[in-house]
Amino acid sequence: WTLNSNDAWGTLTLSDGNLTFNSSTSNAQAYGPALPSTGKWYWEVTLNSGTWGFPGVINFTGGAAAAEATNTDNWLLKMQNGDKKKNDSATAYGNASQTANDVVMIAVDMDNTSIWWGENGTWFASGNPATNSNAAYTDLSGTLKPVFGQWASAAINVTHNFGASAFAHTPPT
Repeated sequence: WTLNSNDAWGTLTLSDGNLTFNSSTSNAQAYGPALPSTGKWYWEVTLNSGTWGFPGVINFTGGAAAAEATNTDNWLLKMQNGDKKKNDSATAYGNASQTANDVVMIAVDMDNTSIWWGENGTWFASGNPATNSNAAYTDLSGTLKPVFGQWASAAINVTHNFGASAFAHTPPT
């Protein structure tokens, strides 16, 4: 998997085989391919610089990417403060913020409609994707795509790893 340069909007640059997302302006998003409707999926996002980013999944129903960039049907982690965010509502969840070289872990269980985030080898809120416990959300629905967004006038640079190279941390079973 990679981020899709044809399935992105806003002012951003994708590089390193469409795995690195770089933006210094407000309101940019890039999407990966649709996740299969069953199974368990894991990927990592390494923060190279900045803090104002949102990794997660979005219910992408088709059409232009800009039309999909709404505040509905998304499940995200706010890297600048560690909150989880569903649609346009944020709740305290993870570490206070991610900093340079931190690796955000994302696990999605499509069979149990659940998502978890963690950082540097530790799942937030004592979550455990392997046992389906303490998920951030348990109501994922629709045609989900990995998404990375940036919604502030602050530069951010992150690199995604969907498994083409060794993961920094052990994926859950």
